[in-house]
Amino acid sequence: MRMFRCLSLFVSCLTATEINMTPGGMPSPPTKQIVADKRYEALVGKGEWEMILNVMVWSEGPTWWQNKLVFSDTRLEKIYSWDPKSKLTDVVMEKAGYGIDPVIDTHLWMEPGSNGLAANPHTGELVICQHGSRALAALSPDGNLRKLVTKTSFGPLNSPNDVAVHKTTGDIFFTDPVFGKQTVNNNLIRGNMGGAPELDTPGFSGVYRYNPKNEEVTLVNNEMQQPNGIGITPDNELIVAYCNETVWQWWKWQLNEDGSVAGEKSICIDGKDTMSGPGYPDGLHIDEEGNVWVSGPGGLYIYDKNGVFLGGEKFTTIATSNVLVAPDGYIYVTGNHGVYRKQHASKKHDEL
Repeated sequence: MRMFRCLSLFVSCLTATEINMTPGGMPSPPTKQIVADKRYEALVGKGEWEMILNVMVWSEGPTWWQNKLVFSDTRLEKIYSWDPKSKLTDVVMEKAGYGIDPVIDTHLWMEPGSNGLAANPHTGELVICQHGSRALAALSPDGNLRKLVTKTSFGPLNSPNDVAVHKTTGDIFFTDPVFGKQTVNNNLIRGNMGGAPELDTPGFSGVYRYNPKNEEVTLVNNEMQQPNGIGITPDNELIVAYCNETVWQWWKWQLNEDGSVAGEKSICIDGKDTMSGPGYPDGLHIDEEGNVWVSGPGGLYIYDKNGVFLGGEKFTTIATSNVLVAPDGYIYVTGNHGVYRKQHASKKHDEL
């Protein structure tokens, strides 16, 4: 019986025992719930978190594509999908950080794989942040990969980290820090993975807008030391996480109807008074009410659209990287060693 199916561009089949994990079979990660507002319990509830996969090294970029949970492992260099109905896991793409690009000495890189992912409702593609190729790419449902952005007017990209697609205009916003260029010794690699000397970084970490109609790339901001998670609110605001040891903030920009940036940034969330624990601001999800779910120091936190703190889930044994409120009625969290989920308190479950 085939318990594991490969959908990979670069196929390397794995057996069911290598990845097959059944919900309920894993111990729940210890958590402590912080309720600051009664609205929090209407979102998260009192249920336990369950581990659904446990062989990941550093899972990232959870998104919903083709009725499945899709996510990256930045260190195993794969994109996976997980079917909530069959509980089967597939490899969507091998060598997800660089694809068919020539690569040398990937073992020297800490995270050579893909990172943030986003389903593009306009094209049906999966948009991929690639560390190794230093590119923003798109994967079609039938397995065709194409590069969207590899450089800007400032030079080649650093290592795209997270991405969001504007539901109305189709514009693609992404962050470009240098995390993906770190070696196992915490040094930064110049050039691409093959060490091409003509490739260098733009000299800063940027937030960009890519217009697929004219293929123009516009710099939104270069003030953040390390921009990370990114999302767009129902009120047409762009929100970006500032990943820094001392600055635990999320910045926002109002967008015009055409997707262009309307004005200067403002701080929409400052986590210094509400967060504690190891880690930094990382991935985020914005739900249909405009609530901002963020992965930050010590766990998962939720703020309303006005920046009011609603509550949090403190994970005591794992580091969280990102969060997704999925259409199947579950909250998914990625991080070290696995992927975790919990029922959303007010959404219907398993109705895909």
